Amino acid sequence: MKKVLCGLVIPLMFFIPLKSKSNDFKLSTKDWHDVCTRADMNWISFCNGYIQGVVYSFSLTEFCPNSSATRVNLVTLVDTFLTRNPEYKVGDAFSKVKSILKLSYPCS
Repeated sequence: MKKVLCGLVIPLMFFIPLKSKSNDFKLSTKDWHDVCTRADMNWISFCNGYIQGVVYSFSLTEFCPNSSATRVNLVTLVDTFLTRNPEYKVGDAFSKVKSILKLSYPCS
């Protein structure tokens, strides 16, 4: 019985798409900025990883950073942009961070 149940459940897990149906599970831009300006190594690591995830989501023609663009520089760039433009801290963080990076390093 267990084998039959596992044989049915496990394949279903791979065919059911996992999408957030609400914004409750999305990180807001304001919250991203709040945690990414903390002097705490855990949050610094989180923000570096978050930026890396955003960078990996770009196609080759969307984002063209120069050789000085490290994760730390990219986090600082987004932080500086949001500090200077607080009205931009609305909506989900992923799309806003992606837009900021795309505007900062266009592919001409």
